[in-house]
Amino acid sequence: MQPRPGTVPDDFEPVAAITCDPTADRTVNADLTASFAEYRWEGGFSEAIAKMNAPSEGSRP
Repeated sequence: MQPRPGTVPDDFEPVAAITCDPTADRTVNADLTASFAEYRWEGGFSEAIAKMNAPSEGSRP
């Protein structure tokens, strides 16, 4: 059975996640690149996955 679109499959077992903070440096360099801060997260993701799989709040257009 396929998971519901927009959800994480039950058998998915994450080991790490990377997030980026695009507001860390709002300067665009001469070569048109920008900097950002990268964070690596490890550990239990069960609460985050439960929130991602939960129904959305509010109505959608």
